[in-house]
Amino acid sequence: MKLRYLLLAGCMLGMFAAPKAMAQDPVPDGHIINLTDVDIQILIEDVGTITGNAFVIHPDVRANVNVKSPTPLSTREVFDLFLATLRVHGFAAVPEGRNIYRIVPEALASQEADGQGPSGSVFYTEVFRLENFNAVEAAKLVQPLLGAQGTVTASNTSNALI
Repeated sequence: MKLRYLLLAGCMLGMFAAPKAMAQDPVPDGHIINLTDVDIQILIEDVGTITGNAFVIHPDVRANVNVKSPTPLSTREVFDLFLATLRVHGFAAVPEGRNIYRIVPEALASQEADGQGPSGSVFYTEVFRLENFNAVEAAKLVQPLLGAQGTVTASNTSNALI
């Protein structure tokens, strides 16, 4: 008799558990961004919520943005899209620690880089020695790709780009 009640109770639990599991739709893996003419502050807030990053925003960071992703994005892709959007509008995200970024105008990002490293405000200098192309000509070709804050210098004596 006890076995019959246990089986009946098990069946009833199964009946109640099945509709609940079926009613819960799986959450899609990813985030779709669809912002039209939205204050950049809202984008920053949304990206902070999605990524778990904290942002300290410079007072000059003002713009209306249009950002769209027709397909779901991973958290990393959302952050990459955010960085690209900042760059298009002349801003940069400067790392300040674990999951903390300063959002500043690009001009300030390069001026504030101290080269010390702990705050993450570091700019690097690299030397590219060229073997089969003139460095002066290469510098003319590369400069437009660097943006307003990037610089390239050609060394005639060593045929290198700095």
